[in-house]
Amino acid sequence: MKSVAKDTQAVTEIVGIILMVVIVTVAATALYITMDQTTGSKLHATPMVSMRQSGDHILIIGVQLGSVVAADTNISIIESNGNVIGFGILHTAGANIVGGDTITMPSGLLSSGVYTIQMKYMFSQVGVANYVVA
Repeated sequence: MKSVAKDTQAVTEIVGIILMVVIVTVAATALYITMDQTTGSKLHATPMVSMRQSGDHILIIGVQLGSVVAADTNISIIESNGNVIGFGILHTAGANIVGGDTITMPSGLLSSGVYTIQMKYMFSQVGVANYVVA
């Protein structure tokens, strides 16, 4: 009978390398999660939409910190007491909101007063403007 010599040292080196890779991966994941939470999720910034009243509509001035998809946007008209009374109508030429796009109000909905126009994108507020009806 022949005796087969086992190379246990090679197996030990492979197991050691696998363990090092696992430890480094876990440590990197823990560091990423910690940094993401301590920076206030600045790694995933919410876009900001600048807008203001221009005559009888709201003018989109621009979008910072990313893009805003028009189909995923909700525009609320809010009275001074906080009640949502309706929704604005977005007019955009493309899929994303850009400077120059406009928001109009449904006709006959608003009486004289000051209203807040709030834009939400993916459930986060991305823009707000006052709308004054004389």
